Amino acid sequence: MKIRTVSGNQVFLLPSDAILKVSAVVACTVQLGASRDYAGYYTIKKTESSANAVTIVPASGEKIDGADSVTLTTENEYKTLAPAEGGWTVVDSYTATPSLASPVLTTPLIADGDKGVTITSANQTHATPVVTIPNIVDAADDFVMKDTAQTLTLKTLTAPVMTNPSTTFAIGTHDYNAGAADWTLSAAELLKTVHKPTNANNAVNAIIPATAGIPYVFINATGQALTVKTAAGSGVAITNAKTAIVMADGTNVIALATQSA
Repeated sequence: MKIRTVSGNQVFLLPSDAILKVSAVVACTVQLGASRDYAGYYTIKKTESSANAVTIVPASGEKIDGADSVTLTTENEYKTLAPAEGGWTVVDSYTATPSLASPVLTTPLIADGDKGVTITSANQTHATPVVTIPNIVDAADDFVMKDTAQTLTLKTLTAPVMTNPSTTFAIGTHDYNAGAADWTLSAAELLKTVHKPTNANNAVNAIIPATAGIPYVFINATGQALTVKTAAGSGVAITNAKTAIVMADGTNVIALATQSA
């Protein structure tokens, strides 16, 4: 499970994220990619107590349960989303409930009566009803609570079972158009985990952000040598027709595994 912590006025949810923890030091927008590029459940959580909101926005033309966006406003509030037809659906959420101040009675007098307890203050009198402790009966798999007025039955629920779940990853492509100009991946392209560039006429570069900790798979189908690098740092060379898993370390691109045989 990948947990990633981010901050800033705009961040992107990656298909490889499981939990995205957002520190809203400024008001922040979490941009979702096209729902078809994601599989599974994704939790987005606001981690601090500022008044800055975290607004979750789907891709153009998509909705979140019919809405254009959803918002997190309190510390530790979260939404768990799953891709659905036409966009996304919220499958779980949490919002902190503010504490309420307890009422204060001024010099109350408590009198014991036959049918209840009376609490008297300088302002008002409250008569509390007599409550009969119910009997609790275990009946097979159910619990039955009874009093003279009504019967409440609590049913045992069975957890749902997922049969043969599967996860797929969309493959991003890039055509060098028989050239060798550097390819800097766009924000939309960075939402994909697997990339397959093609059709170069010389050794080429693919440039990814220096942000540490985000792995990518590159399948070199360019016909030439492919180097995955950051804009200012060094990179990893991938031979034509080979595949490698790479990641930026904050400055340079490093290989997480040797390229395929």
